[in-house]
Order: sequence, then C-alpha cells, then structure tokens
Amino acid sequence: MKAVKVAAGIYLIGFGIGLIRSKTKNLSCKYSGTDGGIFASFLAGLFVTLGDVKAIVFYASLFPAFVDVSALTLPDIALILFVTVATIGGVKLAYAFSATKVMTMSKELGAGNKTRLASGVVIVGAGTYLVTRA
Repeated sequence: MKAVKVAAGIYLIGFGIGLIRSKTKNLSCKYSGTDGGIFASFLAGLFVTLGDVKAIVFYASLFPAFVDVSALTLPDIALILFVTVATIGGVKLAYAFSATKVMTMSKELGAGNKTRLASGVVIVGAGTYLVTRA
C-alpha cells in the first residue's frame, strides 16, 4: 500500500511539473467535428454515458426502491427511459455549456497561464503530501 501511495505521489509531482512547464495552447470554443455533425456527436456521447456499467449498476440498484417493478407497463417503461435519457443528456449539455463559458471567460481574462500555474502548484503539493505521508 505504501508503494502505491509513493508511486501516485511521484506521478502527481511529475504531472504538476509538466503542467507548470507547458506552454499555453490556443483553444477554440468552436465545434470542429468531422462527418456526422454536432447531433451525431451528442448522440455518441449520450450512448457512451448510458453504456457506462457503473451508471447502469447504480441506477439498477436504486430502481426497485422507487418503482414497483411488477406493476410496470410498456408506457411506464418508455416514460422511465425518456426521463433517464433527458436527465442524463441534460446534465451533459449543462456540463458542455458551462465548460464553453468558462473557456470563453478565461480567454477574455487572459487567465490561462495563471490558472495552469496554480493548478500545477496544487497538483505538485498533493503529490508531495502523498509521498511524505506514505
């Protein structure tokens, strides 16, 4: 267990130093998809999320606590599927929208270098903490 903590700490220190030393890249908020368009990308992301085994196990374990499974009809199942897709897709859209706004704001404020430096310092600090506590 101690070796895992030391290895993780060394990894974090290396990652943080790499982040501190890296150059700022020009990021674009514009969609740069290729063939299928933005809708196809949205569906691909949604299906990857819905295909996540951890999420399926989580939802399946909570499902019987809220719904009487023996009384479900076909329209009930369709409604449950619609609500699940809408909520998961809505949360992912909110994440994407928020990330775009944060990226736009950081470009306008010129905070890229400062944010990268601060993040690198925090990561190096976390790695150092892990190594010293192991």
